[in-house]
Amino acid sequence: MGGADFAAMDRLDADDEPLRCSRTRKTASRDIVQFVPFRKFRTQGAERLAMEVLAEVPEQLIGYMRSKGIVPNAPPAPEAVDMSALAGAPPPEAMPPGSAPMAEAPPPYAGGGAAAGGGAAGGAAVVAATVVPVPQTETVNVQVPAGVVAGQMLQVQSPTTGKVVNVMVPEGVQPGQTLQVQI
Repeated sequence: MGGADFAAMDRLDADDEPLRCSRTRKTASRDIVQFVPFRKFRTQGAERLAMEVLAEVPEQLIGYMRSKGIVPNAPPAPEAVDMSALAGAPPPEAMPPGSAPMAEAPPPYAGGGAAAGGGAAGGAAVVAATVVPVPQTETVNVQVPAGVVAGQMLQVQSPTTGKVVNVMVPEGVQPGQTLQVQI
């Protein structure tokens, strides 16, 4: 903080050149310091300063994990989804007693082969499928509040889902102007 010369601190950051011990000449294996001059961000809000301070943490963590031979767990298997629910039909357990399920829809294209309805007994083969749900997004209009400057973070909440996202105010946008935000 202040107007002092922080050039020595900037050298510790090692973004441009790896740190080297003057006694042993050994080079540091990773960059683990992030120097951010506070005076550069004091007018841009705490969120912008935090973003800059934490910017290198993901790569620093990955570098450490790789150096120790630690690999991430496999991703979880996709969740199975009842296809009838996606097509608008009620799931079998929700149908009234004694009612018949909907008839199968015709194949999406004409032609020969099992995929076009030419399979066993002339009917279309029913195949189980795994569906990965696609997150739904919405666009909302947000009026930039008074006192907010470019680079500052706004917290925006969806009026329909309640989902919250952080949005950085772009350069050239002034208080009172409207931003379109994808949530």
